[in-house]
Amino acid sequence: TIPFRIEMLQELLSNKIFPVDRLPSNCDRAGDYVWQRKDAEQQPTARQCTKQFSGVDFLWIAALLN
Repeated sequence: TIPFRIEMLQELLSNKIFPVDRLPSNCDRAGDYVWQRKDAEQQPTARQCTKQFSGVDFLWIAALLN
């Protein structure tokens, strides 16, 4: 079986709120840090990408799993 840590890293890498080719924006999610919001608040509300987020939340989660 796949270790839990590897399984979680795979899920992190496949999640749409963390784009592969760029930093996340308000077209991907509602705010900068995903752990500070309820699931319902994560849905993007913007039609145009006007804000770019740092992606620090991705690094933080990846570091926890590594």
